This record gives sequence, C-alpha cells and structure tokens, in this order.
Amino acid sequence: MLPHAQGARKAVQELAEQGIQRRRWLGVPAVAERGDGAVAARAYALIVSTPRGGQAAVHLSSTCEDGRLVVRHREVSRDDLPPR
Repeated sequence: MLPHAQGARKAVQELAEQGIQRRRWLGVPAVAERGDGAVAARAYALIVSTPRGGQAAVHLSSTCEDGRLVVRHREVSRDDLPPR
C-alpha cells in the first residue's frame, strides 16, 4: 500500500466517526496539447464538508493538474498553503 493511501484511509475513517461527509467539485477545466501528443489538464477543485444533519460548507479551495486525460499523475495544491 502506498504511504499516502494509508493516511487517506485514516482521514476517511476519522471523518466518518465525526459524521462528516467530504465531496470534491472539479470545475473550469482547461486542457492543452503538448508537443509530444499528450495533453495537460488543469481544473479548480472545491472540497465541501457536510456534517450529518448540518449545512454544507467549503472546506478548502485548490487547483488540480493532470499530466494527461487518462490520469497518470495528479497534483492537488491547497490555496491556503504556499506552493511546493
């Protein structure tokens, strides 16, 4: 198992125990062809948290960049943190 997959599973379990559902919304996609015939894709992503019986709210906003349409690599960057 990949190290980040284990952390993701733990986060999902903790959110479920707290009664919080997380959803992602990807929008405003931009796709550009690269010289080698591949494409680069970029979109905005909103992470929405909804507590059980409560009001949905935006948890964070980020950008998502894919190396091609059949995703080989995706990098999601939080808007509230400096770039890596």
